[in-house]
Amino acid sequence: MMIRPNDTILCIGDSITHAHRRPEELHDCYYLGGGYVKLAAARLNARQPELNLRWINRGECGDNVARLKARWQRDCLDLKPSLVSILVGINDSGESCPHAGDVQTFEHLYRNLLQTTRDALPTVRFCLLEPFGLVVPTPPLPAQAPTPTRLANLKRIQPVIPRLANEFDAIPIPLQTVFDEACKRAPAAHWALDGVHPSAAGHELIATQWLKHLVGG
Repeated sequence: MMIRPNDTILCIGDSITHAHRRPEELHDCYYLGGGYVKLAAARLNARQPELNLRWINRGECGDNVARLKARWQRDCLDLKPSLVSILVGINDSGESCPHAGDVQTFEHLYRNLLQTTRDALPTVRFCLLEPFGLVVPTPPLPAQAPTPTRLANLKRIQPVIPRLANEFDAIPIPLQTVFDEACKRAPAAHWALDGVHPSAAGHELIATQWLKHLVGG
């Protein structure tokens, strides 16, 4: 099991991690947001309260790896986490991102985050979640649905995750195949209304994978 007693677990990334978190609140039911972070924390804290885990959510809407880098000192290093869980990439694929589709830039920036963290916190552990995107034929929110170009860019950068995980002895968490398989059971909009932002069921898929890879289920 990668989780250890008294761990400080930092979950950081974009809006999927943010999930409407309310950092001003004292209650973890609110400051962890309404997504996979809260679901994973709730399940593990209920099962094994003796672990005495501290959970932190630092997701920010719209973030890509460059924007993560800009706030990394404040939102990662200063918090001194023992485990850093990162989900980023869908915004690195959008047409508005300066390095969209540039695998080398994405990998360089991501590697820099990991190396900076390892240098500052030598015993830190990582888990890296694969960014994902779904095709929703008639999305209720068409303006937010990923374009074919964005999905193609995403496919190019997805292999970076297992590569960096191997380099930094991190746990890679595949998500694209999980959502693709889920779409065989229900339409894509059931899992992510716009193909990007998960529904409650979609967040449950992520939380389940997170727990499976870090604690064995």
